[in-house]
Amino acid sequence: MAGGCASIAKDKMEHLQAQLRCGMSVEQVEAIVGERIKTLDVPTPEATHLYRRGFGDLRFKFEEDKLRVSQIVVVTGWEWAEEEPIVDHCK
Repeated sequence: MAGGCASIAKDKMEHLQAQLRCGMSVEQVEAIVGERIKTLDVPTPEATHLYRRGFGDLRFKFEEDKLRVSQIVVVTGWEWAEEEPIVDHCK
């Protein structure tokens, strides 16, 4: 069951990710995903914000309040997650 749900989650996140552009504000990204994105309490080198829906995550890294990169992460099993390559929207 998780396999099918993971596939749906990945498709949705890919659709959202394809709409992202370099330099977008948090508010512009929230308009694309349709709700507020979470600011990480402890940012990582890869992410400052997170959108989670079902089995999928879309991580964002903002630099100086402007979107730089994003990454899709999909839960594929009880203890497994598949991380897609990081997309640099400013290249």
